[in-house]
Amino acid sequence: MKLANQVAQRAASIWREECLSVVFASCLSLELSLPALGQAKDLSEEESSRISVDWSKALRGFRSDHNFSVSLGVDGSNWRLVRGDNPRFSVASQSLRSEVSYSFHLPLLFGIGYYLGTTFGVRSDRFSGSELSSYYSILLPGLDLGVVWNVANNCRINAGYSFSWQRLDSLKITDLNDGVAKSSLTGEAVSYRAGLDYFFNISEALRVEYEQLTFFYSSPSILDLEINGRSVKLGYLKHLL
Repeated sequence: MKLANQVAQRAASIWREECLSVVFASCLSLELSLPALGQAKDLSEEESSRISVDWSKALRGFRSDHNFSVSLGVDGSNWRLVRGDNPRFSVASQSLRSEVSYSFHLPLLFGIGYYLGTTFGVRSDRFSGSELSSYYSILLPGLDLGVVWNVANNCRINAGYSFSWQRLDSLKITDLNDGVAKSSLTGEAVSYRAGLDYFFNISEALRVEYEQLTFFYSSPSILDLEINGRSVKLGYLKHLL
């Protein structure tokens, strides 16, 4: 019986020593890991600061030179056939449009500058009435001119004016008095636009843009055509540094 008690006491003593060694090892490991975590945090803050400095050095307060963008948008328009001051009929349409744009940006003062560029686009219309129909229309390259404000390294605002030509392919006009006329027309297109570019890295951005467009076509052989539309577009932009 005495021998059994001694064995039990010895086993308990060994178990306590093992537990103490495990606790000591855990505390030592935690103490060693805390400085490493602090160092990793310092490195992360240092890396973030370095990236910010690199953007500032590369941009110097203004995103200049070449910009390319691709966008997709929706458009609501009102088509009006007129002769003199008397409208023949007016038709509403909804369209889907895609555009490719290029612009060259130049600085002026305090992050504000101007840009020159051009835009090519295609749109497909769906009409609310049966008086008009068109397969698609093409926005031919013209002149884009505007001002741009670099609010921050990753954000800028722009507003501008565009003049171009728009071609309506296979436009069909149905009139109760004159019957059906089918033609392809090319007329002047003028638009005003405003947009926001948000850069998710140093050279790529998401673009949100609002545009108001007016199209004019006048011909003595057929009725004059006027289109007034508004569109909202979302796109991807690439800035070539």
